[in-house]
Amino acid sequence: MLHGAPGSPVVIPEDDSTFTLANGIVTAQAAKRSGDLTLLKYRGLEMLDIASGRQAGYWSHNTARGQHFARITIDPKTNGGERGKVSI
Repeated sequence: MLHGAPGSPVVIPEDDSTFTLANGIVTAQAAKRSGDLTLLKYRGLEMLDIASGRQAGYWSHNTARGQHFARITIDPKTNGGERGKVSI
């Protein structure tokens, strides 16, 4: 979940395969299918080694079984850009 930086609202643009959460300081992108973190920028500086071609970031999760859901659970459009959250 992200909270907006002073003067910068939280936004969650999405496309067919990713959610991107941004608050003016941090930008994080997650793959909808796997939940893997594919981009993490702090003040415009990439924090992950994406040039290696390997999975850049992950946490303990298992998407191999069961149903897959990818959705915005707290939409910043509904709270003035104060916060946003996705569930994958």
